[in-house]
Amino acid sequence: MAAFADTMRPPAGGTVREGVIDDLARYYDLTPQQVVHRCLHWEEDSVQEWRAASADTPEGLTRFYNSVTSWSFDLLWYSYLQTVGFAYPKHVVVADWLRRPQGGARMLDFGSGVGVTAQLFAALGYDVTLGDISAPLLDFAQWRLERRGVKAAYLRLPAELPPASYDLVIALDTLAHVPDAGQTARQLYAATRPGGHLVTNFDTRRKSERNAWHLYHDDLPLRWGHRARRLRSGTSPRRKSLDIPGSADHRHGLAAAPDGCHAAAGQPAGPGTAAGSARRGQGGARDAGPAAGKGGVSVRLQPIRDRLSGFESAQAVYGAVRKGRTVSRRWAIGLRARVVPGRSAADRCGRILAYHSIGTAHWGINDVSPRDFERHLQIAVDDGWSFVTPAEVLAEPNKPRLALTFDDGVASVLTHALPVLRHHGIPATAFIVTGWADGRQQFGYEYVLDWPGVRALLDAGMSIASHSVTHPDFGRLSMAEARRELEVSRERLHHMLGVETDDFAIPLGQSGNWTDAAGRAAGDAGYRTVFAQAVNTRPAGTVPRTFITRIDQPMLFRAALAGAFDGWEE
Repeated sequence: MAAFADTMRPPAGGTVREGVIDDLARYYDLTPQQVVHRCLHWEEDSVQEWRAASADTPEGLTRFYNSVTSWSFDLLWYSYLQTVGFAYPKHVVVADWLRRPQGGARMLDFGSGVGVTAQLFAALGYDVTLGDISAPLLDFAQWRLERRGVKAAYLRLPAELPPASYDLVIALDTLAHVPDAGQTARQLYAATRPGGHLVTNFDTRRKSERNAWHLYHDDLPLRWGHRARRLRSGTSPRRKSLDIPGSADHRHGLAAAPDGCHAAAGQPAGPGTAAGSARRGQGGARDAGPAAGKGGVSVRLQPIRDRLSGFESAQAVYGAVRKGRTVSRRWAIGLRARVVPGRSAADRCGRILAYHSIGTAHWGINDVSPRDFERHLQIAVDDGWSFVTPAEVLAEPNKPRLALTFDDGVASVLTHALPVLRHHGIPATAFIVTGWADGRQQFGYEYVLDWPGVRALLDAGMSIASHSVTHPDFGRLSMAEARRELEVSRERLHHMLGVETDDFAIPLGQSGNWTDAAGRAAGDAGYRTVFAQAVNTRPAGTVPRTFITRIDQPMLFRAALAGAFDGWEE
């Protein structure tokens, strides 16, 4: 990975991000600000280029590839994001797997894009050839490599490939863009020397305007065709192959969601509102355990928490008790809800979901596995929900739409959640604890993002907002302490990222974790929207969010979307 990052730095030295911006700015005669904008909005530009080329015909497809420039911004920016933790690069996996080449080893980068794969293998000692059907991409790649003194050969596709000529052929994220993937795969195989390596993958996606250039929506016919040819010929490959983890992107295929309307969202809950009254009658009192029998006996755990706070082993015992209580209560509520999959959109209102980590077991009940996160997205789409920003949910609450938010700035959001969200164009917001990003936390950066990691979230299109400086319980802070947490966090986001946010998510987010004084301090600090982590039990004047937990399997997730846990607190 270090060698890959080094190939993308500016020739005169600097960061990978600076190198990417400098390349694009110089080549396309743009300002750095214009470059960042085009990198973040490449997909909109690509859709326009696709329409202008009338690319639904073979001639139009050729016109598209010979005119597209938006992919230069996408591919180079995506490579930068990979160097800071956003999805491990497939070509780095290949480089790690292979031995260093002997002198004169030849490598073909088929579908070379902006040339980052060829750069890496040139640095490792291969004689590289870049081949691409897109003249703009190939010209840009050649300019980038020559600028850095990298020697390479260039092949404008389509072209005849010399047989048995390459020790390594790499065609990553390419076959999904060629009209006859099977024939192309056979040509690549024929161009690989006996004992050489052919590495490719197949990226299938559900058909939509924003990925019309992906020509395949199911790889099963290709797989069966390949197997049938193997059986008829009675042969097995002489060349070696490598299975790349996560390279079959068809796992992430989400169907399009229909539009529709549903019941109106509730107003901010306060002591004098119906929601505030419901807070006292739905088992949502702070630290109250589940009802036992008809008497509704409950256990108050706050004194236990206070007594155990100083002992690590005792904390573990308390955590186990708390998790067991949470699991039992959530399943009991979910079973009573009995939500039917695919029910009508007419009785649903928009929701803002509160996630934390995606694959960080250290976060306990707040952690959702990557597999379950993808299942949540698929369930939502299957049941007729669409994804928008929190502001859009609040502006039109009577539509079945979801907004995704992630608290704490956990590193797994960058590595596990963001690749899936970016793949499908789903917007999301990350609430950052600025002191943790500064390094003032006990978890270590293997759990929490530092500022380059937070910057990567922003650069990938995720909105960034405040979650305080130290993640305190605002229910226990003085007015002065609350003001400092709110003001310093907002100022730090502006200083480090240039972000002007007026959104704040309450740490812990439950009814007892916020006060009227904290609300006034938030307004004074410049915040317009304060997000809770509860619905009916949320503090007055805050925006509701539905808390999603690690135990929310399909039935419980559907129950959460249906409002079964609106009166529930962690």
